[in-house]
Amino acid sequence: MDLKYEPGLADRPRDAETGMPFSPMVERIAGAGSRAWRVHDRAAQLAHEGRDAIMLTVGDPDFDTPGPINEACFEAIRQGRTHYVPAAGIPTLRQAVAVFESRLLGRPIAAEEVVITSGAQYALYSAMNCVAGPGDEVVLLDPAYATFEGVVRSTGATVTHVSLALDHDFGLEVARLEAALTPRTRAILLNFPHNPTGRMLSSEQIEALARLLRERDIWLISDEVYYSLCFDHPFVSPGSHPELASRTVVVRSLSKSHAMSGWRLGWAVAPGELAGHMDTLSNCILYGTTQFIQDAAIVALTQELRETDEMKAAYRERRDFVVERVDRIPQLSCVRPDAGIFCMIDVRETGLSDEEFAWRLVEEEAVSLLPANAFGPSGEGYVRLSYTQPIERLDQALERVENFVRRLGQPQRRSGS
Repeated sequence: MDLKYEPGLADRPRDAETGMPFSPMVERIAGAGSRAWRVHDRAAQLAHEGRDAIMLTVGDPDFDTPGPINEACFEAIRQGRTHYVPAAGIPTLRQAVAVFESRLLGRPIAAEEVVITSGAQYALYSAMNCVAGPGDEVVLLDPAYATFEGVVRSTGATVTHVSLALDHDFGLEVARLEAALTPRTRAILLNFPHNPTGRMLSSEQIEALARLLRERDIWLISDEVYYSLCFDHPFVSPGSHPELASRTVVVRSLSKSHAMSGWRLGWAVAPGELAGHMDTLSNCILYGTTQFIQDAAIVALTQELRETDEMKAAYRERRDFVVERVDRIPQLSCVRPDAGIFCMIDVRETGLSDEEFAWRLVEEEAVSLLPANAFGPSGEGYVRLSYTQPIERLDQALERVENFVRRLGQPQRRSGS
């Protein structure tokens, strides 16, 4: 038998050193998003070398997880709750999430509709792989969080981008979304409150979405991890609309709301049989989320914790400070976020691309901001700042940014800007 005869491998990506073939997926999931964190890595290297680097690239809360949550985790470990659990989550946590989501969405949610996951990122991956596949199209709103395109492409589906950057207001226009839909569109991936812009959906926009999708077999996957950090308007989920409930997967986590990013605890509310399919996929990949972390999550969802209100107040104060401070820097302007922990800074007047701006800033001033072209074409010309640092540290960082911009001299607009 000729074991070297392997049809279908000719066009596969291969290891540069060994020549061994890989799955086509490794190329599908690679892209600008997968390279987004290199500026952050450079700042971390500078810090390791002894420079006073200020890293404002990653949305990792700088607050400690509230004490009662930690204590619940320690107690669960002491009680030996360190064993296998059902892939979709322990029943008590699924029920706690169901109660929580029923209150937030304003409609009854059953525990069977809840799938506990290792962070919201896995919930997105699981849901997308259960609703889309080769030959399908999935709509992303551009700019989109850096991992979204890889998640969609992992399924074999094709990404369709719909720009939010009309006049750089970054608001959703449902008519533009409608124009992008085709008979092959299987899902729309939403992210409101939005990362990276901090924009929110209004009740009117959600109503327009419901009218648009009323007669279409299209899923909404709604990433709502910043639901608790809305500063100017109340949070409204597409999953709360009666006509969208049966087609909307709501994805949430405790990472931002309770400063639990490293705990990796999230969930999806999935209608109909979808929760069961996601449960099956979890069995293939994770085989359940850590038992003692789930015990701690119950405390996060069922107890009133003053720390969560304190965090929200601090983020709002930082948001206000950053917007005002950036707008005082010549050639820069800030897109005021309605929610979340990020703001987008327009650097086009400097004459530099967003990548040039970010790389020169980190090398010359040891401040890392994320070039927003990592989020898609609509992010070009912007950098994203994460205000997950105290105001004193943000002030130091923006003073360095201002010094950097002033050294650039007079603005030199790039062609097409």
